[in-house]
Amino acid sequence: MRFNPGSMKLAFSLLAILLVLMVLSAIIPQQGLADSQMIDWPSALGDKYAIIENLGLDRIYYTPTFFIVLGLMGINIAFGNIRRFRAIYKTEKSLLKLRHLGSVVFHLSLLLIMGAVILNYLYKYDGVYALTEGQSVSDRPEDYFREFKGPLYGEKYGSFDLKLDAINVKEDSTADQTVVANVTLQTSSDSEVRSGAISTNRPHKYQDIEFHYGQITGYSPELIVSDSARQKLFRGFVRLAARPSDDGIIHSDFINIPERNLRIELEVLPAEPMAGPVSYKVSVAAGMETLYDGDIITGESFQVDDLTISIPRLRRWCYIDVVRSPFLNLIFIGFWTGLTGLAAGVIGRTVNARGRKK
Repeated sequence: MRFNPGSMKLAFSLLAILLVLMVLSAIIPQQGLADSQMIDWPSALGDKYAIIENLGLDRIYYTPTFFIVLGLMGINIAFGNIRRFRAIYKTEKSLLKLRHLGSVVFHLSLLLIMGAVILNYLYKYDGVYALTEGQSVSDRPEDYFREFKGPLYGEKYGSFDLKLDAINVKEDSTADQTVVANVTLQTSSDSEVRSGAISTNRPHKYQDIEFHYGQITGYSPELIVSDSARQKLFRGFVRLAARPSDDGIIHSDFINIPERNLRIELEVLPAEPMAGPVSYKVSVAAGMETLYDGDIITGESFQVDDLTISIPRLRRWCYIDVVRSPFLNLIFIGFWTGLTGLAAGVIGRTVNARGRKK
């Protein structure tokens, strides 16, 4: 049996597979690079979590399977249309009529989009920082919270240093919030220092890199744990994870102090503390024993055995995405070219139909 790469059977089979993948992506929560502090994925996905994770069904649009199907669809469209346009040319001796030319342009644009999407996946880079106000990071693997590299991505690290200066949350007349992250960027190539503001759909651009606001912001209290000799066992800003609940978004997380076998859990009360007095629910446990469970406010401290625990300051944190998408412009070109071809085809068929009626 001869294999026909342009057959309709193959086209319907590939469309069916693509449809199945799209349905699965709608049913199964899809992980982004920066979602681990927003959703408890094992709980969200249930008993099938291990199977879903191993098959990549929680990140379908990052898996090779999706792009292989897309590539096969491109091959199918190419072969199918070569055969179709050959037949048209044999009959009419031209493909320059508007209705045919529009169809040619439209299908070529589909191939351009599919090819650009696949190339963008192969060469794409997406790195995520989780930054607290005042924190500085560099372009190096250990500073990133998570990364995605396309199979053919090969650029080196070390392009820049980044500092999150401040996060400003503004509410408009409709009670919607706009979050703006003010950053300072120093490039390694020429030591140029740039300042910029990043908000949703308004990235800061530098050469082929875009810095995007990650659309998640939370609270980051400074926690200090000292012993009786005033030696600090822990000092740092703790990024509180944002998790949905029946009462809204809960901002909470924990740290471990292994040398004392301590687990300290923090929760900000209420949900929007920056507008007024900031209080925290704090729980300290040693193994299965709870040593402290109560509320404190910023600036207060309390004793647990010989330890002093305090929260002197509260800041905000957010995700910042570092994105390199070298073929994104080609995708947009293909999209607008496709619309042009579609419009030309519709106009050509309309004119042709009116000419026949006359």
